[in-house]
Amino acid sequence: MQAFKAFGRYVAFVSGSYLINPRETNDFNRNGPNGAIDTSGAENHLLSVADQYAARIGVATSVKTVGVNLGLRWEGTRGSDLIGGDRGRRRPGYTLGLDPGLSYGWHGNFVSLNVPIAIRS
Repeated sequence: MQAFKAFGRYVAFVSGSYLINPRETNDFNRNGPNGAIDTSGAENHLLSVADQYAARIGVATSVKTVGVNLGLRWEGTRGSDLIGGDRGRRRPGYTLGLDPGLSYGWHGNFVSLNVPIAIRS
């Protein structure tokens, strides 16, 4: 999802995405450190394929061919999936970051660089 709204020479924006992955685990068998085998159950050895989300809100403006933007970025992995099971090892959590960026356009080309700075993780 993306949305934009112009306010004079500024543009407010919001974007978001959610990746639903119905697969519960991948094929990687993690036997712990140094190949030690845990006999507590096979589910502890497989890594989960978890749902992921990302959202961004901010404001942008430009001066001739150079654009600047500043946003807040929130992204993470859930502890449980919307579709499918929750088997396997997973590390749910999120990161909130300040997301400044620069962009440059010339002759129909466009380059953009954003460097998020973690505020909370």
